Amino acid sequence: MNGIFAMISCEFPEEKFGLYRSISHLQSELSEDVPKLVLIGLKNADDTVGSTLLAIAKLIFPVSPIVCYGNERNLDIIREYYKIGIMGYFLLSNDSLVKCVRSVVEGRYYFCSELVDFFIESLHLQNICADDRRLTRRQYQVAYLLAREVDINSMSKSLGIQVHTIRLYKARIFQRLGVKNVSELKSMLSLL
Repeated sequence: MNGIFAMISCEFPEEKFGLYRSISHLQSELSEDVPKLVLIGLKNADDTVGSTLLAIAKLIFPVSPIVCYGNERNLDIIREYYKIGIMGYFLLSNDSLVKCVRSVVEGRYYFCSELVDFFIESLHLQNICADDRRLTRRQYQVAYLLAREVDINSMSKSLGIQVHTIRLYKARIFQRLGVKNVSELKSMLSLL
């Protein structure tokens, strides 16, 4: 967290930013100063804690734009964060911190490119899987990650579901789409 704050301070030396990692940290920082931007780390937060932290930040700093970062790749959870009122989200594995902060400080929303690709590919998959071969939203996510050759354990952690459940999704996806393996799935999704 200190590295992130140092990077932002160097890049934006004239600006006052608030950098927070917990609800108690947020509440202890109450002051009359309104930060130009509030940056919240959700590195180890589950979706409930993350949503709660963001909602409290929005109450404490109603006029300051909020950016959050973490490891979350579940689009449903991230969509919830945007509904709460964040203006930017970036992944810790991505080097988009400065780009994200700059966009939000300039009044624009920011959504890291890695997640945009994921979102667009899931829409593409929805269009391909029409008719009686429709997949559920979770099956779309699993199919996309399978086609990207993400291993099942990483997928389980990223999506927050059991390995066994992912194996069941994989079998149903293959059955519904009429494919026999990941290579055929990739071909169907045009991700080669």
